[in-house]
Amino acid sequence: MALTTVIRPLSGSTAGAPVQVSATTTDTVLHTGPSTSTVIDQMFMYAVNSATARVTIRIQVAGSANIITEEVPAVSYMYPIVSDLRIWGVSAGDTATVIQIGASTSAVVKIFGHVNRITES
Repeated sequence: MALTTVIRPLSGSTAGAPVQVSATTTDTVLHTGPSTSTVIDQMFMYAVNSATARVTIRIQVAGSANIITEEVPAVSYMYPIVSDLRIWGVSAGDTATVIQIGASTSAVVKIFGHVNRITES
């Protein structure tokens, strides 16, 4: 079994630009996982908070039953929020895993990150 890794931007990003977390009640899509069962997405994400106060973010992994909550410091550097989160691809006909995010304050947090897309062949 051979593995191939390609570094890609988060699918919610445009050409690798940071994703603006504009939602407080409806979550912003950060990434949609692979739709092929032989692919794994390994994600790394960092938050930057431009506000003068801490902001709480909610990362939702594959539905509202799986929430990760984190506080991002005020006027932060690239604060690590997700390190080595792996999303496995799904079988044909199944729904791919979606990673979404919301914040306690709108439009002050940006998410930077990348995905190592690992393919088994």
